[in-house]
Amino acid sequence: MGGGAKINEVLYLPNPKTPKSYNKVILDSLPSIKSIKSLSGARSCDTLITDLSTLALMFNLQFLKPSVLFLSCFTSIDFGKDHLYSLIHRFNFLSFSQKQLRQTLKDLPNLAPTKTQEILNFIQEDLL
Repeated sequence: MGGGAKINEVLYLPNPKTPKSYNKVILDSLPSIKSIKSLSGARSCDTLITDLSTLALMFNLQFLKPSVLFLSCFTSIDFGKDHLYSLIHRFNFLSFSQKQLRQTLKDLPNLAPTKTQEILNFIQEDLL
């Protein structure tokens, strides 16, 4: 998926507590995106859109791929020097509006290799 390669499959896995009406708005605005019910269904996709940071991190570390953390109720997010936030930011794309989400998906083929490398670097680091 390097240097302008096409993104073939993007899936959406929301927080189970996210209202169905909210999911429908997202899916209707991005007609090529399919919804899945569990992380195991994301194995073969190129990237995952989710609204839950733990799902994003599990996807990153299990499948060694970046995801898009879609937080439409926020305008930005910053936890200072929090290590968990640092990993979320290193491995994922953060989008705060549908417009930004569409742009992120458009830019994904060129940007995803950098995030993938961040995930691989992290796995090779000494965690202690």
